[in-house]
Amino acid sequence: AERFDAISICVPSEFHYQVASWVIKRRINLLLEKPITLNVNEATRLLKMAKENKIKFLVGHIERFNPVVLKVKEMIDKKELGDIIAIIVRRVGGFPPQITDSNIAVDLSIHDIDIVNYLLGDVPQKIYVNKQKNHISKREDSVEFFLKYKKTSAYIQANWVTPVKIRKLNITGMNGYLEMDYLSQEIDF
Repeated sequence: AERFDAISICVPSEFHYQVASWVIKRRINLLLEKPITLNVNEATRLLKMAKENKIKFLVGHIERFNPVVLKVKEMIDKKELGDIIAIIVRRVGGFPPQITDSNIAVDLSIHDIDIVNYLLGDVPQKIYVNKQKNHISKREDSVEFFLKYKKTSAYIQANWVTPVKIRKLNITGMNGYLEMDYLSQEIDF
């Protein structure tokens, strides 16, 4: 029988737990598309199973590998901006008809929550959220998060309402200001 080094799971989110469990039980490394699952309990169980089976398990937070994100992380770690005061992120654009089983927070904001945590090397102490159903009656298509970290605040806006695609992150530090564009991969410092 063939032995796989790894499997990439790209199925609708509602099947993530079922398919990933099957792969993990066979001790095969996996890349699981985001979101990890549709609820925290299933996600926790998958992580525990992966650890018990000693496999590599990566969730598809692809923005972590965006060269511009890696450069901004390097700049933050080198203290080029000084202490970070605030981060503002906008990930907005039109409605993607292929997304049928998740809301805006799970589909898009998850990237920016992960990136802000990664850039700061921390998780928020307080989280405030505002979600709305503007054009879609079954799930939210607009969300704003306010995240309060130890010394930093972050505002994240995402929607499937804005008629233009914007993917930007702005950072205010004690020693400088930075604007990063995920799409053009440009940084203005």
